[in-house]
Amino acid sequence: MKAVFLSLKTNTMKPFEIMTNAVGANNNSFEVEIPASSFIYNTSTNIELVIDFNEFFVNPARIDFKDISGDISGNQEKQDLINTNAKTSISANISEVD
Repeated sequence: MKAVFLSLKTNTMKPFEIMTNAVGANNNSFEVEIPASSFIYNTSTNIELVIDFNEFFVNPARIDFKDISGDISGNQEKQDLINTNAKTSISANISEVD
């Protein structure tokens, strides 16, 4: 996932990247469930995935990059934190196309 954040130190937007990937035999992908009842069948539907970055790094596990050193993508413990938080921080907005 690539995004930007506002650096409070420099008051500029800075890019960052965080990813989940396999570590050894562990599959670190995650699923986001969109209830089927939200869809109106036989119509065109827009689905907008929303990531709440405030939630992504604090709920349910706090991820503080000051405490993380080294490669995050090769560390299963860190991948578990990312995976757990991703499940609670991604939602969907669903709307019918006119």
